Amino acid sequence: MGLMIDYSLSPMTARQVLQKHWDGSLPVNLLHIAKSMGVGVFKSETLDTIGQVSLDGAGNYKIVIDPNQSKPRRRFTVAHELGHIALGHLRPGETLFRDGVEQFFATTKDPREVAANKFAAQLLMPAELVKTAFEKMPDMSVQRGAEIFGVSEAAMGYRLINLGLVRG
Repeated sequence: MGLMIDYSLSPMTARQVLQKHWDGSLPVNLLHIAKSMGVGVFKSETLDTIGQVSLDGAGNYKIVIDPNQSKPRRRFTVAHELGHIALGHLRPGETLFRDGVEQFFATTKDPREVAANKFAAQLLMPAELVKTAFEKMPDMSVQRGAEIFGVSEAAMGYRLINLGLVRG
């Protein structure tokens, strides 16, 4: 059973996905969210990208990730692929691939990839919780924030800049 998307409807934001599917735990439990959304998440040693998401003709979504990536990268990849689903980027029979790290800093980017990355950051590091943590906890650091939210220090650093909590 898969999540059926009506393409005439508006896409879901990360906030809406959290409100509907999140169990409130930190780090955000992506497998719980995926299961709640009817999305299968699998690992493949033979994957030639760090992740991919597909939608079959029956309306079933499947995320496949490379288990050899670091845990923060695997988490970001799953969140990124959930973004493609929530944002309505896939059509039946389509597969999208997440490029390796060398593509993250390319000057030309597919708008769907940029949107999925933004979605992933918002899903993994909800703005209100990040702001509260960094404003209220005196011993908070980028490293500690990365540990709490289950992301890389680079991802946490970018999120703090994007939220206006630190200057880039």
